[in-house]
Amino acid sequence: MKRNIFLKFSLIVALISSLMSFAPAGGLSVVINGSVPNKDMTMVELKAFMKGTKTRWSDNSKVNLVFVNPTSSVGNQVAKAVFGTSGSEMNKALLALAFQGKISAPKFFDSEEEVAKYVKNTPGTIGIVGTDATSGATKAKINGADSF
Repeated sequence: MKRNIFLKFSLIVALISSLMSFAPAGGLSVVINGSVPNKDMTMVELKAFMKGTKTRWSDNSKVNLVFVNPTSSVGNQVAKAVFGTSGSEMNKALLALAFQGKISAPKFFDSEEEVAKYVKNTPGTIGIVGTDATSGATKAKINGADSF
């Protein structure tokens, strides 16, 4: 009986530990292409870009949005931090904006590394990844900080 309880407890601890390992430990970082003039922005500005209410950079070039798969742990963390909702609801909102012609269709990638690589190589692009997954892409400061 005690062994059975111990095994169940161990399994629960292992499951919780493995789930926690999927979330970025240091928070989230905004990655931008080196051509983007807005290398320092407020959280309000970031949300405006990511929600498609602001579609041009300060030099009037087009903003391109890139996201990690919204069903992933990081995708859900981005959705909660920026949209105040779940990843699936964020996805619906973005696709509705694209369908209405208010934004260009955002790109979605399965990994943070793919997002960072795409951002690094695509002018005008912005994305959000875990702080450890920037892969050499330029980081934007949000309210003066490297991560949030």
